[in-house]
Amino acid sequence: ITVSCHHIMRTPRKSAGLRQNVSDAEFSAFTLVELLVVITVIAIVAAMLLPVISRSKEKARRVICINNLHQIGIGLENLLADKHSYPTLLGNSENPGFWFTQIENGGIGHTNLDLLKGVWHCPTSPFAFSYGYNAHGAVLMWNQTNGLGLEHSDSAPIQESAVVAPSDMMALGDSLDGQPDLKRLALKYLGPAASISARHQGRANVVFCDGHVESPTLQFLFEDTSDAALV
Repeated sequence: ITVSCHHIMRTPRKSAGLRQNVSDAEFSAFTLVELLVVITVIAIVAAMLLPVISRSKEKARRVICINNLHQIGIGLENLLADKHSYPTLLGNSENPGFWFTQIENGGIGHTNLDLLKGVWHCPTSPFAFSYGYNAHGAVLMWNQTNGLGLEHSDSAPIQESAVVAPSDMMALGDSLDGQPDLKRLALKYLGPAASISARHQGRANVVFCDGHVESPTLQFLFEDTSDAALV
């Protein structure tokens, strides 16, 4: 009798505990509305962060490109110290190879040139030629006048002493049309070749003859006709 009573008395306590567990489970679960609210908040936060992350990545690529041009500028300075003349676009008997081969071999000291790696490759460039050389200035290639570039019309190199103000003379910069020379073209002609407005946030990186790097806007570099831009 004692055992039976004891068994009978414990049964309600088990049932009460079971009901309590079920009740706790019901209150601890998320409702559909709560899940939708959480998902919406996550989506909003992600939408806010994605542009920031994208801009950070683009800034990092731009910094890499600037560092590339800085290293190439050092190579150019080394070449000038040895040759006392600037590279030519296509090379000559004294300095064979394209301008980048001349700087690579004579200024940087490497012989395993790879345009898709290292300082010769801009991470935003879709072309094999990431950078173009200011061989002909503002005039078309093979024009019979000196267009204030770094090469005479007869493909003769410009002497180091001929560049009066190296800090004002562009040596090379981003190739926006996939060519190995840097030309001043209207942006409408560059647009079909590549999405240039997306590269470096609408700017182009350029290294000057004294080795310093600037990042002018594409409008200033290619189309502005003010005295500051033309100089």
